[in-house]
Amino acid sequence: MATPAVGEDIESTCAKCGGLVWHVVVAKVGEKIAKVQCKRCHTSHRPRSTDPHMAGTAKVQKVRAAAGTSTPRAKREPAAPVLPDVEFDAAVPPRPYRASERFEVGQRVTHPTFGVGVVARSTPDGKIEVRFDAEMRTLAQARPASTLERRSVADAATFTGVSDAPQRNKG
Repeated sequence: MATPAVGEDIESTCAKCGGLVWHVVVAKVGEKIAKVQCKRCHTSHRPRSTDPHMAGTAKVQKVRAAAGTSTPRAKREPAAPVLPDVEFDAAVPPRPYRASERFEVGQRVTHPTFGVGVVARSTPDGKIEVRFDAEMRTLAQARPASTLERRSVADAATFTGVSDAPQRNKG
């Protein structure tokens, strides 16, 4: 039996309507129908049928699995990250994290988002690596305060700005 071409009608189970209704073939991969559009509700989805020309569909795969003709893939658990163990003094309370302050290796810090962590490494470019419960985070440290001046309200009122509009000839 030949596979219906793109644009031809085919009977399939609709994902939205739920019944066996007529669909239009929208896309094919090789000889297999990849996508159909329901003529009743106009939704596009993968075809759901037990016809042999729709051999890649989910319903056929379930039938094959029940018959024992295919083996499911084993699920692979993601590997747990390897975090370094950092020694710290539990008697010293953790310091609140601020990017403007400097921290030493082994100090505990309290971050508003990540919680309590221990500084595992300090880099010369002003960053620290902190070990929190299940992850390492790179945070800034010893950032200088900004030297930019803020404008006052009076300055903002007199500021004319720069326009990106084209210049007009007055004359």
